[in-house]
Amino acid sequence: MGLLRRIARARLAGRVLRRLRRAGVRDARYHAGPFEVRFTAPGDDEPIILPLTPLLGRRKALNDLVSGLLRVPPVWSEAAPRLRPVLRGAAPGAPLRRPVLPFLSEFVVVDQPDTMTYVTAAQTTGWKTSADEIFATARANLTGAVLHGTASGPVVVRFVDDGNAYWTSHLLLPGWLPRLSGQVGGTPVAFAPERGTLLVTADDSPCWRRCSPSRRRSS
Repeated sequence: MGLLRRIARARLAGRVLRRLRRAGVRDARYHAGPFEVRFTAPGDDEPIILPLTPLLGRRKALNDLVSGLLRVPPVWSEAAPRLRPVLRGAAPGAPLRRPVLPFLSEFVVVDQPDTMTYVTAAQTTGWKTSADEIFATARANLTGAVLHGTASGPVVVRFVDDGNAYWTSHLLLPGWLPRLSGQVGGTPVAFAPERGTLLVTADDSPCWRRCSPSRRRSS
C-alpha cells in the first residue's frame, strides 16, 4: 500500500474517531488491518463494527452515517416508526422497562440501519408521550410473522434473525405464540437460546422433552 493511501486512510479514521468522541463515545478504536472502527453506542451493549472503505472521499456520508448511528429522533412523529420492543433480562444504563415474565423485562429501542438505542424514561418527556403509548407503538411496529401450512405431527420451527426481524420480541405480541399451534403440531412452546434465534415447537415434541429445564430436572 502506498504512503499517500495509508495517510488518507489514517486521516479518515481520525475524523471518524473525533466525530464519535464528540458524540460521547469513549471506547472507539481504529483497527488499521481490516480498516474499520469498533465502538459501543450509548445505551447499547453490543459492539459496532464500522467499515471505513465506503467512506473514503465521502465526508458528508461520514457525517450522515455517524449521526444515524447515534441519534435518537427528538420528535415523536420521527421516532415512532422506528421503535421496536425487545425482551431482555437486563440492559445497560437506565432504560425504560416493564416486567413481562419472571426475570425478563420489556424494553423499547430505536431501530437504526446499523444499530439500536434503548429508549430512556427521559424521552417520554421529550416526546411528550406516555410510557404506555411508547410500548404500544413499539409492539405495533412488529408485523407478526404468519406461518402457512399445517404440521402432521410435532415439528420445530426455527426463526433466525437477520438483524431486522426481532423474532424473540414476537413473544410480546398478545396471541402470537398460540396462533402457531397448527404449524408446530400442538400447543406451542418457545425457546430463545440467544438473542437472534427463536425456536417454537409443540409441548409434547421430543425437542420439548429434551430442552425443557423442568423436564431435565425431573428425569
